[in-house]
Amino acid sequence: MTQDEIKHGLLQVCKVKGWDGDFNILGFHVLCNKLKQLGAEEEREACAKVCDDKYAEYPEIDPDYAFALAASDLAKTIRARGQA
Repeated sequence: MTQDEIKHGLLQVCKVKGWDGDFNILGFHVLCNKLKQLGAEEEREACAKVCDDKYAEYPEIDPDYAFALAASDLAKTIRARGQA
């Protein structure tokens, strides 16, 4: 399903009788974009959390601690993508 098909389907489900003006359609599309952005933010945070959890698994004396540091750096990079 394409993004436009999803928006069209949601519009049909959410359509309020008598509210057919362009302003409402524009508002609906803005809301869809905000929902998509929220989903992306949640997905980024879930990925960063996986990296944080890997970082927490390794003590500094572990030979694989460099892997843990890389995981920590990845978490920071993933979260930074949402700040751009």
